[in-house]
Amino acid sequence: MIETIALTSLDGTDFDRIFDDCYDNLSVDYPWGGCETYEERKAHLRHLMEHRLTGHSPDGGTYLCLRTSQDGYDLALAAGVVRDGHYTIWFGLLGKDPNGSRAYNHTTEYQNSSKSFYAANGITSREYQVVTGSRAETLLLTKWGYADTGRTVGDGTVKIVNGD
Repeated sequence: MIETIALTSLDGTDFDRIFDDCYDNLSVDYPWGGCETYEERKAHLRHLMEHRLTGHSPDGGTYLCLRTSQDGYDLALAAGVVRDGHYTIWFGLLGKDPNGSRAYNHTTEYQNSSKSFYAANGITSREYQVVTGSRAETLLLTKWGYADTGRTVGDGTVKIVNGD
């Protein structure tokens, strides 16, 4: 069974394995902000996630980090902020399943796990911030069929994709 839950701590998660599983994609697409080595990059993302486990953003939103697992095996982690029932996902890490595959993220069960969590927690809409031209953008727009909102963040290198 695939299950999505809110995190209040990274203790007990497989953050390191999930990071390693997706590092090849991240190293190409993610805007590292001066982090050059593998260790710096891992520490950077861990820091971002740890500081968004609980609490509120400066604009009054509530930080939310999620873990999706299958039968106790961590598959994915995500971090973002919820404002008035709208979840903006800043980044997600999609690890591999025990067979070394990410095929789970194309399954109805995986999608329904997230949707069930959102519904149970008052999240009525969501969007993703993705690097323009990244594999994440391609996945969301072509495989999952989400919509490009035409909005960007900062200098336009980050695009907003509608997740509903």
